[in-house]
Amino acid sequence: MESRPAWLAAVIQDVPRRFLDREWMYVPVLADGTLHPAVVRWAASNMTETSARGYAYDVAVYFRFLGERGLAWPHVDRNVVDEFLVARREVVGPTTLKRTITPLLALHDRAVDMRFIAFNPIPRGEINATKGRKQSAAISYPHASIMRWRQEGVLGLGSAREETMMMRERNLAYVDLLYQTGMRRLEGHGLFYFEVPSRPLRGEVLVGRIPGALSKGRPEVGRLVYLDGSHRKTIQDYFVGAREVDIAFGKKSGIYENDPEALIVKKVNTRDGIPNTVLVSRGSADAPGKWRKLDLIDLRERIHMYEIDEADGKRRPLLAWLGDGGKPLDIRRWNRIFREASARTERSDGTGKIDVHPHTLRHCFAMQLYIAAAMRNEQRRRHVSESDLTRIVNEMNAWKHVKDRLGHSNVETTMSHYLAPLQAMEYAQILARRDDAPSTITRTVTDEDNWAMVTSIDEAMRNIAQVDDRVIDA
Repeated sequence: MESRPAWLAAVIQDVPRRFLDREWMYVPVLADGTLHPAVVRWAASNMTETSARGYAYDVAVYFRFLGERGLAWPHVDRNVVDEFLVARREVVGPTTLKRTITPLLALHDRAVDMRFIAFNPIPRGEINATKGRKQSAAISYPHASIMRWRQEGVLGLGSAREETMMMRERNLAYVDLLYQTGMRRLEGHGLFYFEVPSRPLRGEVLVGRIPGALSKGRPEVGRLVYLDGSHRKTIQDYFVGAREVDIAFGKKSGIYENDPEALIVKKVNTRDGIPNTVLVSRGSADAPGKWRKLDLIDLRERIHMYEIDEADGKRRPLLAWLGDGGKPLDIRRWNRIFREASARTERSDGTGKIDVHPHTLRHCFAMQLYIAAAMRNEQRRRHVSESDLTRIVNEMNAWKHVKDRLGHSNVETTMSHYLAPLQAMEYAQILARRDDAPSTITRTVTDEDNWAMVTSIDEAMRNIAQVDDRVIDA
């Protein structure tokens, strides 16, 4: 047993006397008046006595809430924490509620470090002042859930569908591009068809580049993205199929020839096989041209950019995604497409809905590749246990490499929102881990006769979903 700090005495007096004779798991005080070691370690880590006293009071309120319900804090899950936050929000404001969560996070982190509890159930994110709940910055789904959403929601047939099959092929291609590369909505939407990753890099991996004008951050800086060649089929099928049909409609209607803001791309230059500049003339291919960096051409101009079809001398749009009659698709249309696809996954009894928007796919990409990379690194040491994966996911010092792939200028953004370190040049092997991982947990014996657990990425994500609402097992 460890004695409580002197400054905690006043706070302890606020705990109802009837709880002091219960086990330590109900309140931070043991039956004999001493504190659980995890609480002592946590209390000792506070910098000032004033902050520590305030934090200790918040912890006492939390444990009192659990004690009144007969709950053991090592077994508390996210649902119980949500109940506490809602109840606390009824008597305090959002600022106080945020202060309350700070010490609870620290206390449970300390308990995890000391192996008294397996997971920290206290959520991280912003406070929803109205509901008294934490808002998660990222929502992710296991791969199997995204595949169900993709098949039932995006591609699935049904009498209520407004989209033609050609539209569904386009939607599926866009979904696959975002999901397989981690692009943002604007980044994927604003690409010319020749900017979609197509240059072979290693094995089946294709590399492309998002121009700076579309990528979040400085407009003069773009970034490389990677796409597994086996997943490019839906994109290529759209380019040579439905997109060509839409272009034929556009040519027939004259919308391309009648565009008063038309910019004609006469030539595309590449660097290391990746497009970087274009020779552009205004209105006509015969007009004088000017070389322009793709990094500096934004979506507003891209909508009006064409190439000349050598077969008939007519204009062809360069944007990858076309809408009704061959017009470039309005970027806002994707939100509706994703919303309608998500609605189609809901079962008749009101369950099973997988709610996906374009940015959800980015979070799924990041989370899955993080787990794949972590599993791969752990397997090099020949010991991969379920607790190893839990530790990897929760370790803050593991977030290293993915910021460049997601276009973040600061690794803190990646750590806070995307949960996904990734080394780009290992993309092929990591992707293989996701697609080829076993569907069940299997056991092998090491030379030291210790059990090693090898788990699939989806299995790891389902485990995380049990303790963190940023991952939803649907």
